[in-house]
Order: sequence, then structure tokens, then C-alpha cells
Amino acid sequence: IAANLLGQAQAVLAALILTFSGAAFAQCADPMRLSAEYGAFAFTQTRHLSGVRAPLVSRGQAVVAENRIDWRVTQPLDIRTTITLAGITQSVEGGPPQRMSGQGDALFSSAGLLNLLAGDISALSNYYEIARAPGAAAGAWRVRLTPKSESTARFIAYIEAGGCERVSNVEVRQANGDRMEIALSPTGN
Repeated sequence: IAANLLGQAQAVLAALILTFSGAAFAQCADPMRLSAEYGAFAFTQTRHLSGVRAPLVSRGQAVVAENRIDWRVTQPLDIRTTITLAGITQSVEGGPPQRMSGQGDALFSSAGLLNLLAGDISALSNYYEIARAPGAAAGAWRVRLTPKSESTARFIAYIEAGGCERVSNVEVRQANGDRMEIALSPTGN
């Protein structure tokens, strides 16, 4: 009788695990069906650079709009970077905005930065080969983006993005071996 009860308990436990894991999986969206989501996001960015022993960590807030990204690092320094189709400006520690380059359009176009931060994964197929990577627990998804253009591939080996209802983490592997990880979370602002 004890063995029979143990077997029944194991069967019930297995059914509960399957039920809850199926429910958790169903809660996550298909990354290829996500729509662009604009708004404010808190971020933590961790950079692993060749030749630098400890990772460089910065925190801040990003505001992603249809044709603009405002990326503000608040720790360890106050650095405000604005990326638009017209270019990139940057202000350090409250100083006047300085034009960084005319590459804003390139970041939006060939690199797909706006699409990535807005979570519009399907739009990234214009710039990257997209492959599903093994997901995480609770049905979270991951995709690997490999650049289609040689000019982008000179700088980016691949990008992995993951999430559930939206992009919540991004890892950029640069062609030179450096790596950057970005964790994003909506701020509600």
C-alpha cells in the first residue's frame, strides 16, 4: 500500500509540475510576435573588456521613442546620450551636449538598435539572421541575432536577447571578444 501511495503521489506531483510549467510557458509571448514597445526602462549595463580584469558596471534609465533613444547613465557618472536619425550627442556630468558622430541613422538602420530596445524582434530580421536559442526557466525565450552585413559583422559577432513579455536582457558579443550585458526593466514612467 505504501508503494502504491508513493506512486500515486509521484504521479500527482508530476502532473502538477507539468501543469504549472505549461502555464508558465503560456505566459511568455512568442518573441517573433512582439510589437515595438516604447517607454522608460531602468538598465544595468555590464561590460567585459579584454585586458580589464573587473567588469565595468553602469546603471541608469533609457527612454525609447519611435525615432529616438535617450540613454542616461546615472552611476558611476552622469552621462546622457541621445541617439536620433540625425546623429548622436552626449553630455557628461551636466556639460553641454557634444555631437559624437553622424552615425545615428546607422545605429537605427544597419544595427537595428531601436528595434532591439523597443523589443520588435521580427523587424530585426532585416539586419540579422535570427535563431532561437535555448530558453530559460518558466518559458522565457532567447534569440540569437547574427549580423547579415559584413560591415556590422566587423564589430558585432552576435547578439542574444531574452525575455518573456518583452526584451529584458541583451548580450552583445563583439568581434574583438569584448562582451556587454544589459538588463532592462520597465519603470512605469
